[in-house]
Amino acid sequence: MATPDYPDEVLGFIDHLRERFPDFDRRWHSDQLGGGERLAYVEAGTLAMYLADLMEFDPESDALRSLSQEIEKAFASELDKDWLVVGLLESIQNMVANDHIDGSRSITPGDVKRHLGPLAQAGWATLDESWGNSVDDM
Repeated sequence: MATPDYPDEVLGFIDHLRERFPDFDRRWHSDQLGGGERLAYVEAGTLAMYLADLMEFDPESDALRSLSQEIEKAFASELDKDWLVVGLLESIQNMVANDHIDGSRSITPGDVKRHLGPLAQAGWATLDESWGNSVDDM
């Protein structure tokens, strides 16, 4: 039996978000082509893309506010902080920064950060410190 890349709680969190956000569930299904073992880091990338798209294309939506609240609740919970920071937040930073630099996104990582709660923003700052710089306004 293969060992999952992260605890079942992380995949449970993703499943909870799939139930709450039908558009995320549709995207999740399209990213899971081929089936097989679920990988929490891959699913973090799917969630990062969904959050960034909401931020760019529907920044005043209830879905964006609700998703930001769900992420903040996850940071306040016992959910694995390494996955939340390195998996989810770093995925957001990298994807949005790269897309902004190549011109395919108008938003910056800092725009997304401003929609996150204080615990998630603290995790974001931890990433900035570990890299020795900030991608907020790239």
